[in-house]
Amino acid sequence: MTENQAGVLKFIIAFLARHDHSPSFREIQKGTGLSMSGVVYAIECLVSQGKITKGARRHRSIELVKAA
Repeated sequence: MTENQAGVLKFIIAFLARHDHSPSFREIQKGTGLSMSGVVYAIECLVSQGKITKGARRHRSIELVKAA
């Protein structure tokens, strides 16, 4: 996991702890300082690594994958 991916994951975890919904990509961008393409790439990588799931074409659909 890269530093950017770890930062995005940390932001998502903190956001979920404070709110009743997942962050938008724009909120992740503002919270991490990454470009929008950097956020999209980090999210795609975290999904492929099995760290999070994301609903297709749905806003605020990011969920953490619970470790078994």
